[in-house]
Amino acid sequence: MSAPLSLDHIGVAVRDLAQARAIYRKLGFHLTDLSIHSGQPSVDGKVQPLGSGNHCAMFRQGYMELIGVVDPDKPSSVAPFLKTRQGGFIVALGCESADAAYEVAVQSFPATQKPIALERMVADPDGGSAKAKFRNVLMGTDFPEARVLLIQHLTRDVIWREQEMVHPNGVVALLGAQFLVADPAEAACRYGCLVNARLDTKPGDAALRLDGQTLQFYGEDRKGAPKAYCPSLFGAVFAVADLGNTEALFDKNGVSFSKSASGELLVSPHDACGFALTFTTMDKHIS
Repeated sequence: MSAPLSLDHIGVAVRDLAQARAIYRKLGFHLTDLSIHSGQPSVDGKVQPLGSGNHCAMFRQGYMELIGVVDPDKPSSVAPFLKTRQGGFIVALGCESADAAYEVAVQSFPATQKPIALERMVADPDGGSAKAKFRNVLMGTDFPEARVLLIQHLTRDVIWREQEMVHPNGVVALLGAQFLVADPAEAACRYGCLVNARLDTKPGDAALRLDGQTLQFYGEDRKGAPKAYCPSLFGAVFAVADLGNTEALFDKNGVSFSKSASGELLVSPHDACGFALTFTTMDKHIS
């Protein structure tokens, strides 16, 4: 891309939104009220009600959405995915202009689709609601690991609100997305072409360094990873204000977790709707 893209958000597909919300609340995330999507099912289609909805955890940098089916009789991109499993579904990279991003991306990735509109109503603190609007560029089959898209926010103030960004677990930022792939070097190079980011390679894995964020690519033999779901979006990395406080909350809430050699807190996919969660701090992530 002509300018680096940021990791805007990740989406975790879940079969039961109410149950997933309870699980992620136990993990210490503050989640927004249910929001129902409307959008263009195709480039030439009109904006219409869709069959999906979400709860979001908004951070000072990026966000995470739990997305599921709320009406099986309406179009939904997440429904076919959920027939197979729960877990990492969306990787959204932020751009300033969907039209400009499309024109650049399609030159290297022919499966890139023209921008489409997406909308959803968001509850506000006064009991009313406001419409959040987006324009998305779907990257299509050139990126089989997830529903990779480039997103232009038209109403950032509607979803990034101060009261929504305070989390009991102390999360302040989405720092990275973790992929399970057959060839980490190939995948990292492909995403590197898209995001115009620096590539780091190690034996068996690779990473792209964005501005304070990373896209990490692991081989299909990664410990704890479900090999049957390769390629996939396997997990995400979050920055917390204080790891000690996060650990204390996990202990209080009865959350199962482990620690890495560097002190990061790890929650397995089994305990987070098929999605691996890593909790760290800004300084650990940068180093």
